[in-house]
Amino acid sequence: MITTVENATQKGGLLQIDNKYFINCKFDDCVLIYSGGDCNWSNTVFNNCTLNWLGDASRTVSLLAAFGYQITTQPAAKPPKEKLGFSQ
Repeated sequence: MITTVENATQKGGLLQIDNKYFINCKFDDCVLIYSGGDCNWSNTVFNNCTLNWLGDASRTVSLLAAFGYQITTQPAAKPPKEKLGFSQ
């Protein structure tokens, strides 16, 4: 199930992006956590954010790297202990 997130802003911290549809949002200096679920955005800005992968997404990134694709952000070793979320 996709959750719609509208008009959210966040500076810093962690943001789980799986199963989310972001509309009119702005995220600055965040760590985006992606584990392979659906995600999409419209009129949303990610400034200076990094991307970490977990689970299925991490395995996909490893496979792509094995085929020579350059990956510039490291996958997360395990889920972070910090609360995943956003502020509105």
